Amino acid sequence: MDGCLIARLAAFDHSERADPVLRFGVRDHGIRVGRAAAAFGRREGLSSAACHRLLVAGRFHDLGKAAVDRRLLAKPGELSAHERGDVAHHVVAGGEMLGEDPPPWLLDAVVLHHERWDGAGHFGLRGTSIPLVARVIALADVYDALRSRRSYKPSIGPCRALLVMLSEPLRGTFDPCLLNRFVTAEMRGLHPEDPDLAELAEAAGRAPSVALS
Repeated sequence: MDGCLIARLAAFDHSERADPVLRFGVRDHGIRVGRAAAAFGRREGLSSAACHRLLVAGRFHDLGKAAVDRRLLAKPGELSAHERGDVAHHVVAGGEMLGEDPPPWLLDAVVLHHERWDGAGHFGLRGTSIPLVARVIALADVYDALRSRRSYKPSIGPCRALLVMLSEPLRGTFDPCLLNRFVTAEMRGLHPEDPDLAELAEAAGRAPSVALS
């Protein structure tokens, strides 16, 4: 990354830290997403440079939420369809905030992390036409969001979060092979006596798995 972009990202970090809504819902979330994505990349044998890109991409994937009305980001109840559209625009806003000629991997993560494997995402990209970095960030993003308390929902535990990601309502959201590998990797850190572990193992065993590339 060039010096101008590094300075711009540092400025984003500073502004997010100063805003209570962005600090907890964007900055802290982004740090966790970046760490989870990079850890997944390391377990999958990606290079240190690729893992660093995942770390940075995860950290700043939601930077466009700075352009969203804070009342929507902190709303305690369900958003209306119009409000969901306003929040969804953060991917476009984030791409614009990166300025001219950002690294493609960072632009992909910011703009495309809400694309869906089945093509029903913001821009309609489908399958492997969604860049790998965006597919990995999507997994780490949803996993952390499920495990985090938000203004509109309580947190849930890691095992239950992984089950939700494998469930019918989210089918078509993720790259199925990456999802299976992500779930398998996260399962290694779960408590062996977790009551949901057997159900999770069965659900994960039904999904395909190939190496990350």
